[in-house]
Amino acid sequence: MSVRKTELCIYYKRDRFCRNGTRCTFAHSQSELSTKDKHENNDETKRKTRICTRWSESGTCFYGDTCWFAHGGEELRPLESTQSKRPVTTISNGTIRSAMVTPAPSPPASVWGTVDRPTTQARENTQMSSTEAPIESITRSLAAMGFSLCDIAAAVRDVEGTVTMDLALDRLVKQSKAELETPPVLVETTDDSQTCCVCFDGVIKTVLIPCGHTILCLVCATKITRKPVKSKCPKCRGEIAQFVETFA
Repeated sequence: MSVRKTELCIYYKRDRFCRNGTRCTFAHSQSELSTKDKHENNDETKRKTRICTRWSESGTCFYGDTCWFAHGGEELRPLESTQSKRPVTTISNGTIRSAMVTPAPSPPASVWGTVDRPTTQARENTQMSSTEAPIESITRSLAAMGFSLCDIAAAVRDVEGTVTMDLALDRLVKQSKAELETPPVLVETTDDSQTCCVCFDGVIKTVLIPCGHTILCLVCATKITRKPVKSKCPKCRGEIAQFVETFA
């Protein structure tokens, strides 16, 4: 049976010479090169799991015993999933032992539905803060691209400043919106400039002479100027000669 040559000979390709000559199992030219077909693969879990189409149609197959597919029902074996079993190696008394361990089946969907979901507080505790998330993402990206630690630290400082400023602006915008939405509170105020500075009740209606201050109501100005001693202005402590009543 002739050998199917599916790869070029590296010695012939490099030196244009191969000591094996025609006995070489590799091709020495493109005309000798054959293409691989579906029989040639390396997945042992699929070996002899399907009937060979050539054998079923003609009763013969030039691959013979090396054919990847089964030549009859006696050679056919069930397909094993590569994920259903996994080899486990253990060491006991200096002896290495291997075994195939089948994982436990997953619980039904109804069981998963009864599992309590994490509370909002738990989710908030596990989530990263708004400033840490972009910084960590940028750090990983720069490290993956091969930047030095100095460059990464400088980039992190710039990002921290930018993120902090953005958070402060967002906070100010929220406060401004809250202030605009809050209705104004009316507060009763009194005009102290028109109230007597002595009794804090009467309306100022006098002018003190000679200082010219208008700080007393008519009643208080009359009482102060009627004293036997010379009265003094409550504001500038200057002597009061007389007062003049004003009319608004």
